[in-house]
Amino acid sequence: MYHVNEIIGPLSRDQIASFQWREHHRFNTKQYFFIKALSEPDVLDLYNKFRETHWAHVSIKRAPQIAFTPTEFDGVKDRQVSLKLGRYLTRFMPELGEARILELVQQHNAQFDIRATHIAKTPRTISTVYQRGVNSCMAHSHYHYLPDYNPTALYGAGDIGVFFMWDKSSKRRRITGRVLVHLENMAYGRIYGDDQRMEVALAKAGYHPDGGGEFQDARILSDTHDGIQVCPYFDNGYRLAKCSETGQLFMSTSCNSSAKYNTGEIWDADQTNGLAEENGMEQCSSCADGVHEDALYYAYDEQYCESCYYDRFMCCENCSDPTEHDDTVEVHRARPASDGGNTIHWTEMWCPHCAGGEATCCSDCSECHEADGIQHSDHDDEVRCNSCHETHENQIAEQQQSEVQTDETPIEQYAPV
Repeated sequence: MYHVNEIIGPLSRDQIASFQWREHHRFNTKQYFFIKALSEPDVLDLYNKFRETHWAHVSIKRAPQIAFTPTEFDGVKDRQVSLKLGRYLTRFMPELGEARILELVQQHNAQFDIRATHIAKTPRTISTVYQRGVNSCMAHSHYHYLPDYNPTALYGAGDIGVFFMWDKSSKRRRITGRVLVHLENMAYGRIYGDDQRMEVALAKAGYHPDGGGEFQDARILSDTHDGIQVCPYFDNGYRLAKCSETGQLFMSTSCNSSAKYNTGEIWDADQTNGLAEENGMEQCSSCADGVHEDALYYAYDEQYCESCYYDRFMCCENCSDPTEHDDTVEVHRARPASDGGNTIHWTEMWCPHCAGGEATCCSDCSECHEADGIQHSDHDDEVRCNSCHETHENQIAEQQQSEVQTDETPIEQYAPV
């Protein structure tokens, strides 16, 4: 961090880059929220002139005011200025005109009108919020689900709540947004409904987006229907797992990632009928994570998750068999153009088997070429790619021509003067 008394004279590139990276990181981690009005096509073209300096965002403490960095010097000092959106647009984008600026300000302010928020924690209040709120696969009445009740009630085991927002001006107090929250980790999942208002309200309440796996081990109530586990739909790839010792149900990212429970059965939680699906989980041979049997990749009698497979292997572009990256061979290929034009050249990565059987390495440049790209030289019994062969043959021809010229030199040239 640069202090004010350290900034003397022009800023260095490192100072400017550090400031820009910091602001970019704050947007990525949702410490800052982008101003939707600035994404309008006619506004965005104008704003792009100031983007790398201003980093305009919704003011964290004074919403609906906005905050921005006036100059790069202010950026290095981490100093932002707050003001109303209308004043910002009038000052930096006057070409929008008064009528358009007024329209943008009204749209912006409407996002931050007074809304009440609350957290539902009991089975009954959680299922009520889902059924009275934003439409989704889990927002239907009981008859829509096979257990004959809304399965979101199973979230009410004590670790999870539903943060929701409603319009106080509505007679029925219409719920305009909801999101699943972890009450201890202060993390939230996918927002349904009024996302920008919800993001601001969640930030003020101290919640942060789920960085991946923060709902791991969150308890879920247990119930079955016709012998099948009841389960709501989980976002973000979470699954339903069961402790092999106590029978406690919990949310899980994979079959072996729990630090709290000994994982027994595990189910996919991607059904919308209120029931869990048999998981069919297998273990990756490399990272040991749980992988659904339909998502496994196989190589050399081992099974891998998608990430580990592509980190280690690729498919041979000749036979399509898996090949370790370190063993692949780059092979040069060529074909005449279909329209009779110039020959088309390209390269492919082959497995050692294909490269050894169908390609040959040039003795001069060491590049591998398929058979059509290799020629044999009668002069030295070597094989070369077409380019190196042509160069070699030209050199031989020049050498032979030079020898002929030497042999034909008249004797008189060497007579003494």
